[in-house]
Amino acid sequence: MKTIVAAVALLSNAITSALVGRPHDQGTPDQVLRAAHSLRCQFTSGVLAQLDSLPPKRTEDSGTEAVFDAIDRHAGRARLVATRGASDVSVTVGDHVLTFTELAPSGNPHFTVVFARFRLGTKELLAGDSHYFHDPYGVTAVGQYYGSCRVLQ
Repeated sequence: MKTIVAAVALLSNAITSALVGRPHDQGTPDQVLRAAHSLRCQFTSGVLAQLDSLPPKRTEDSGTEAVFDAIDRHAGRARLVATRGASDVSVTVGDHVLTFTELAPSGNPHFTVVFARFRLGTKELLAGDSHYFHDPYGVTAVGQYYGSCRVLQ
């Protein structure tokens, strides 16, 4: 009898967890964004504009993926992990956005903005990613990418 009760309790917990979801999947977009400690962002489309040509040469680009981890709103810091490597970034907290700023050693800025708005039909937060770069012996360009972020933790 104890085995049956234990099995029923375990099954009940599993069903409840499946129906309720993870804590960060619940609530309004603002609540989900405020509770996020780690985000996985995928930018599925974008445009790269080379500014050193007239008119600027525009190229469609597939985008990128990044994880923002250890988001500390009070200290204004987070850890960025991407295909190029990892670095510490600054975090600016807005009323309905989180903005992550990375400055490359060259001084070129990279911004990622996560909005408190769900992508239609999901619990993923809309996001934009902007790169600004200048190589004095090569290209001067701006990249703008579009996608969404899901909360990992």
